[in-house]
Amino acid sequence: MFGFFIKFEKLKGLFDALADRLEDFLAGHFLELGEKSSQTNRQERRNQAAIESLYTGQNEILALLRRMETESPKMEALISFAENFAICRSNALDTPELHVLRGKLAVLLEQFGLEFLGRVGDPFDPAIHEACAVRFDPEAPLDSILEIIRPGFTLDGEVFRYAVVVINRANPEHSGGDE
Repeated sequence: MFGFFIKFEKLKGLFDALADRLEDFLAGHFLELGEKSSQTNRQERRNQAAIESLYTGQNEILALLRRMETESPKMEALISFAENFAICRSNALDTPELHVLRGKLAVLLEQFGLEFLGRVGDPFDPAIHEACAVRFDPEAPLDSILEIIRPGFTLDGEVFRYAVVVINRANPEHSGGDE
């Protein structure tokens, strides 16, 4: 019986040593996990701050663009005139007087860094056009602009306002393949 007690004590000593090593191992890993968790939390806070900064910057830019469009009477008047001129030109015959006015308007728009977007017959491009309607014209290429409802503009090469257009799309009734 005494031999069993010695073996039991020896096993107990091994279990105690194993428990101590396991406790040290887990404590070290918990510290490491705690540090990694802290680093992750700090990085998450930095990322959140960066996102908020980008959001704030984007809102400031949008506010500036809106202010430019609405608070600048000169820009607003120029865009309004250019828009009305383009609509008038599309509804009227192309006269020599309109050619002269178009030349003067082109110089004025260039001074402000503005250019018209899109022409009738151009292919539809969602990066610069906004479709408000579709029609089918067998004489025009598919997905081309049939009509400009409201001219768009670029300001210094960047889209300032999308052109609102009518695009040419095939009528589902005519696209049965029997042509």
